[in-house]
Amino acid sequence: MENETVKLPLKIATRVEAELIKQGVIESKPGRFQIAFTEEQLSHITSLEFINPIEGDLSCLTHFKNLTKLEVSTKGDLRYNPDKKLSGISFNDMVVIEGLESLEDLKITNQRNLEFVDLSKLKNLKSLSLTRNPNLQQITGLTTNDSIKSLEIYDCESLEKIVDKKIGNPQTTLSDFICNNRNLESLNLDMLLFPQVIGYNVRNKNYDMNSIDRLKHIKNIKWSESCANRLISISNSQMYDIHQKAKQIVDETCPGFNALDNVISINRWLAENVRYDYNALNLRKETNGKIYSHIGLVAAKDGPMKGALIPSGPTNGPNGLYNALKFKFCVCEGYSRAMQYMCGLKGITTSKVSCIAKEDNTGYVDSSKSIDSPEYMKLPDDGFHSICRVDYQGNGYYYCDPCWNAGCFQANNKSLPYTMLTQNEIKKTHTLCFYERGISSIPFHKPTLNQSKQAVEQRFSNKEM
Repeated sequence: MENETVKLPLKIATRVEAELIKQGVIESKPGRFQIAFTEEQLSHITSLEFINPIEGDLSCLTHFKNLTKLEVSTKGDLRYNPDKKLSGISFNDMVVIEGLESLEDLKITNQRNLEFVDLSKLKNLKSLSLTRNPNLQQITGLTTNDSIKSLEIYDCESLEKIVDKKIGNPQTTLSDFICNNRNLESLNLDMLLFPQVIGYNVRNKNYDMNSIDRLKHIKNIKWSESCANRLISISNSQMYDIHQKAKQIVDETCPGFNALDNVISINRWLAENVRYDYNALNLRKETNGKIYSHIGLVAAKDGPMKGALIPSGPTNGPNGLYNALKFKFCVCEGYSRAMQYMCGLKGITTSKVSCIAKEDNTGYVDSSKSIDSPEYMKLPDDGFHSICRVDYQGNGYYYCDPCWNAGCFQANNKSLPYTMLTQNEIKKTHTLCFYERGISSIPFHKPTLNQSKQAVEQRFSNKEM
């Protein structure tokens, strides 16, 4: 019926009412609050923002026929909160978004339950931002969308390859998207996506030179990492430089395609060559967080700055892979991100895992334990740390702590003790975040693991002779 109304969730209705009053579509009525609106009234709404949505909140969007801009975000750190305490959109909410064909600007941030995004119907989309969505695994419809002018994707730890496959047609990749979309003006992507963008082939080590050339002509481009909720960004030339460094390391230390040997070799290289950046941490404390960069360059040989140490590299850089490979100094997340990047160059799937550097006495990741257990509220308040989870050829998940391996190695313990551990093994020294709940693996065959470690160590020793 023409005058039939749509009842909106309270927190959305307040914003819709305020906007319609501002536009003069409805009148302000003191003492009265409107939560139901006609379809004609809702047609005047072109922009909406959902903060801390809960499941089902977005079902009302089917009534906003002219919506062109949508932002969905959840505040706070979801890594150490039980599932039942999380706000966020559901699969059905995402289906609603995917049907909003009028959308031109879509931003989705920090959604724990977001796993798949299908953009195939959003042909008018000009700006897309997907950030801090830890379980986002797949994006479809992106690589064939040539209307997008601005693309931002970073800190989506479960996202692997961005590719579109259709029966009867060749697959299209992120590299194809970069080359073919001449409307693209702004690009801000996770550093881990760089090999995909340039079409890097892990087998023959070739690139798509068209992609590399296209990147030079995009107006605004940067590569980012969100580590410990700190954003690190570098330029395209810096990204290419660090890719070349990573590739050189992998080429020299990982001669074959044995996944176990390569994981051990990468940990071995990091353990020997990368130092923990205590200077950066101390400077951050001394300046109340205003300066947080690598400290290690002598400013001048003569003059008033002689012998002074000055910050260098990107702000917040100690938490990222750039500092780990460029300066060979970083903190725990830098080790993890560097390991991820180099493993990716060998076709090994990894994920960064947030944790606390203490034995797990909480049962956070024990799927047999109720999340109503009081232990969930006993989270340690310090020792925040970062490690890596390795998907070992589809046969199980294993954990590596390249930072602690480095600490042991530089204290003359070269056994790389924190390499390819099961969840039960890593929990003896680490409290894992909730994302790891349900992850399981059988203990690695110790003779095989030790034999591989010995072979890698022998290969490194032979190179040093």
